[in-house]
Formats: sequence, C-alpha cells, structure tokens
Amino acid sequence: MLYILIKTLLVMEIYLIAIGTLAIGALMAVLFMIFFGKSRYNVLLKEAEKEAEVIKKNKMLEVKEKDLRLKAEWEKQAAARNAKIQSSEAKLIQR
Repeated sequence: MLYILIKTLLVMEIYLIAIGTLAIGALMAVLFMIFFGKSRYNVLLKEAEKEAEVIKKNKMLEVKEKDLRLKAEWEKQAAARNAKIQSSEAKLIQR
C-alpha cells in the first residue's frame, strides 16, 4: 500500500514538473516573441516609412515635371496667340 502511494506521488510529481516546465517554456516563448516581434515590427515600420518617403519624392517630381510641361505648353499657346494678334495688327496697319 505504501509502495502504491509513493509510486502515485512520484507520478504526480512528474506530471507537476512536466506541467511547470511547459508553463515556463510557454511563458519564455511568449516573452521571446513579444521582444523580438516588436523589434521586427520596428524594422518593418522604418522600412515602410523610408519606402513611403521615396514614393512621395517620386510623385512630387512627377507633379513638378507635369507642371513644367503644362507651363511650357501654355507659354507656347500664348506665344502663338500673340503672334496671331501681331499678324492681325500688322494687316490692319497696312490697310
């Protein structure tokens, strides 16, 4: 009877040790993921911010280029209108 009681206590002790070890291991895994997960998150966030800044600069350059093209086109049209007006004025003066 004493043998069965001791054996039962040993088995229970082994189960408790196993459960405790699993709990400590799970806690360590969670802490590890939190610590390294945050650092990985920060790295990804910084990379995304850099990429967004590059995209923003590229878009700003595209807008400036389009603005310059439109301005040049407008100036060309204005010069053509001025030339037409001057031509019309010259014809009127000749009459």
